[in-house]
Amino acid sequence: MSGKFLKLGVLGLSVFGLFSSFLILLHYQGLSSQNFILSQKLKEADVDYNYDIARLYLNESDPDTAKIYFVESLNANPLYTKSLVDLSEVYLEQDNYDQSELLLKRAHYLSPYSFKLIWRMAILSLWIEEKELAMELLNTISKVDSGKVFDLAWRVFDDEDLIYNQLVNKNNIKNYMNFLMAKNEVDNTYRVWERLTEYNNIDDELQNRYLDFLIKNDEFLKAGNIWNKKHGKSEEDIHVWNGSFESKPIQHGFGWIIKKSDHAYVGYDWDHKKDGKYSLFIEFDGKDNLSFNNISKIVPVKPASEYELSYFIKTEDLTTTNGIYSTVSCYPNSNLYRTKTPVVNGTNSWKKIQENVLIPEKCNALKLVFLRDRSKKLDKFISGKVWIDNVKLSLAKNEIN
Repeated sequence: MSGKFLKLGVLGLSVFGLFSSFLILLHYQGLSSQNFILSQKLKEADVDYNYDIARLYLNESDPDTAKIYFVESLNANPLYTKSLVDLSEVYLEQDNYDQSELLLKRAHYLSPYSFKLIWRMAILSLWIEEKELAMELLNTISKVDSGKVFDLAWRVFDDEDLIYNQLVNKNNIKNYMNFLMAKNEVDNTYRVWERLTEYNNIDDELQNRYLDFLIKNDEFLKAGNIWNKKHGKSEEDIHVWNGSFESKPIQHGFGWIIKKSDHAYVGYDWDHKKDGKYSLFIEFDGKDNLSFNNISKIVPVKPASEYELSYFIKTEDLTTTNGIYSTVSCYPNSNLYRTKTPVVNGTNSWKKIQENVLIPEKCNALKLVFLRDRSKKLDKFISGKVWIDNVKLSLAKNEIN
């Protein structure tokens, strides 16, 4: 018989079987007890049927009868994992932990990647305090939904070492890092970052997010070390990274943060510069009484020390008495210390601005901002050009008592 005729024969038998079943249903569609018993016999080997009946009895708070039907479904198909898991839950509620554990392990063996069932099995394992089995199950789930796994593990296990050693792996470690940052678990991120470095599994997006996270949590030394490995050559480089504007702005970490403004253009200029190839250029269009604070940078410093801030500035036809100036303040608490440089306006060739900065105790970083205040005078719409170059923050030798 050719393959074509064989396929037609199988299809014919399938259609005949469906038609016969339809006739039986028509014949026995009555509601008599005889018809009900016959339909029961027709479905004796129907695994889903027995399972559904078991669930019905379970919902009616009759676990003993439910167990009978769960067993019937397993007699028909010993590999039916759903019955194993639900039967395990019945035994759990009856405080039969040993039988519950046995069924869970059997279910896990039969369905190692049925994630919906594995999630239920993990919860049941936690209920019977089988941490080892729960960890194994959660490890499997973490391959597809590690965020949910880490959240549950942190709620249930009072042991971050256990989670780190048994649940975190090369495939989900980035998700764990993001999870810890979302929980603001600063101290617990350190060894995860080291492990990511060992795996060589750090992309720019994750690194930038972690740098900003460390800075936000006053961990300037650790952030500085990470920043230097990528951008700096020595510890001194981080004081004012890219102070001469030779590199493109980096809108995170210890780079220049430059915000857009509707009435002021900010960019780099290669025609007018004090040193190097470029300077920072600002041009006000004269159409607004602008409050401008769109150029800033965070710089790590040593507490109880003296620094010297310096930069060069050049202006052309910069109108209004409220010109450009800079402020230096402790970050994030500006109340600890704040100082400002003189305002510059009009037309000026390159001039050096210099200011001594006295760092108090508990101040680990400074925020440097270039700004212009809104004016209350009639002549208040600012226009003109500004160039800034060679920004430095140098540590003096003497320390403050």
